[in-house]
Parts: sequence; structure tokens; C-alpha cells
Amino acid sequence: MEQPKRTVFQRLGAPTRVPATQRLGKVGGTSSKRIKSKSSEVTPVVIYISSKKKDPEEEEEVVVVHHISADEGNDSTAEDDLGEAPAIFEEGGQATIDQLKKSQRRFRPELVPEIEKEVDKLLKADFIREVKYPSWIANIVPVKKKNGQIRVCVDFRDLNKACPKDDFPLPITELMVDATTGHEALSFMDGSSGYNQIRMDPKDEEKTAFRTPKGIFCYKVMPFGLKNAGATYQRAMQKIFDDFLHKFVECYVDDVVVKTKSRDDHLKYLRAVFERLRRYQLKMNPLKCAFGGFIRKFLQINWT
Repeated sequence: MEQPKRTVFQRLGAPTRVPATQRLGKVGGTSSKRIKSKSSEVTPVVIYISSKKKDPEEEEEVVVVHHISADEGNDSTAEDDLGEAPAIFEEGGQATIDQLKKSQRRFRPELVPEIEKEVDKLLKADFIREVKYPSWIANIVPVKKKNGQIRVCVDFRDLNKACPKDDFPLPITELMVDATTGHEALSFMDGSSGYNQIRMDPKDEEKTAFRTPKGIFCYKVMPFGLKNAGATYQRAMQKIFDDFLHKFVECYVDDVVVKTKSRDDHLKYLRAVFERLRRYQLKMNPLKCAFGGFIRKFLQINWT
């Protein structure tokens, strides 16, 4: 299969005093490590394509969707089982703000083991690496999740001030809803930790450096919290689905809707979408996907 071209879609502000410049081009000689899919090692979640057929004995409907989920390798089956889009990088531009190194924050003693545990998870997933002499250093903000676990967020406010704003337009949600009118079947998919599936340009990785009790690290993948992350992801999705958009696909950042006028055609177009995702090594979160017209909350709207 023909490999996609490696194209730079967006840039991150670089820490210099040189006025901002517009740069858009191609990256050559840069490869990304493909994460092996774990789909063959687990039992796929059975998803019915028809809301009217939920009988487990109706094997034909189940087998088709099972084949798409398991064999195509598009589902993420663990927190660190994420795809990487080798054609997409976040590349550095230039800005006019001084480089900043934040002083270390103090954390409650009981939080330190939890922070170190999260750092270890990011290292194991190959999302971050240790760095020794960064020009920028941000601090982390531990946030407690609903399940009681700690999420380590990075305060990128200073770096964001140095970033030229990417004005790439996001879709208008009302128009997306209108675009699905009259379609018999809808399927909803959500990217698995979407932003992390886009790699940072290697020369810009150290600009994302952050300080932890375990040391100083930087991101190898695009982290949450960067000012232009949403625009980067939207541009990437529109490049990936360029010939599908507004025909049978709509996307808003990492949320994707597959729509068809006829339920009979729905599986054919779903397979086309999965094959495109596989080509670009993007993964979907099966727990946040709904196929075939079930009620689904998408863009904070309940769709039926």
C-alpha cells in the first residue's frame, strides 16, 4: 500500500526573539515507531450495527463488525495502545517572547508517588523522554480524576504566549448537525487520547519540557494544553479524510461521524473509514464508539 506523504500541518512557537514567520513544508527522513496493535490479544467488544437486532444468535451482523474491530486493528485496547500518525508533525515556528524556566513547585508528600506513577506510565508509553538542558521548563498541575486517580497536566501558559496562533477553522457544530439530516444510519467514533497520536517534530520536543519530582521530561507526542493542538488535529483529520468529508464523514477534532442514507451501505463506508484510519495508524476508543444509529452524545448533543 502506498505510504502517505510526510507533511507538516502546524507549528509550535519557538523560543527566540526573531519575529514570527509563516512556515509550511515537508519533513523528510523522519520516521515514527509504529505501536503494535493488541487487538489480536484480547476479545473484541461485540457491537451490533443494527439497533433492531440485539439477539446474540444473529451472528451475521456481529461477525461483520467483529471483523472490522479486531482485524483492522483500529481499536485501542489499553491506555498506552495508541496509534501514531507518521504523516503529521507539530513543527516549531518563531516568536518574540523570552524563554522561561519555572521554579519547582511543592507538592503534598502523598501526591509525589502518584505523580511518579503517572510519569512512569508516560515513559512506558514512549510519550515522553528525559531532558537535561531545556531552554523552557513548565510546571505540572496534578488533577484528581473522577475515579480518584491523579492526572498530571502541564501548565503551558508561558509557552502558549510564545506560540503564533493557528487560525485554522474548526467546523461549526450546528452545520455538522444539519449535515446528518435525512441519513438513516449514523456511527460515532472518538479518537483514543487523540492529541497524543500526533508526534512532535523532534527539534521542538524540548520546548514542551516540564519539571516533576522524578526529573525533567519533554513530550515526544503532542500533549494536551498546547494552544494550537485543536487546530493541528483538525487540519490533520481534514487531510486524512479529505475525499470522504461531507459525503459520508464529518469530523470535529477527534470526533468522527460516519453517515449513510441507507443502512445497507453503512458497513461498506465504515470499512472505508477504518481502512483510512489504519493507513494513518490512528486508533479509536471502542468504549466511546457507537455504531448504527444508537443514541450517542457527540459535541455535547444527544444524537439519535
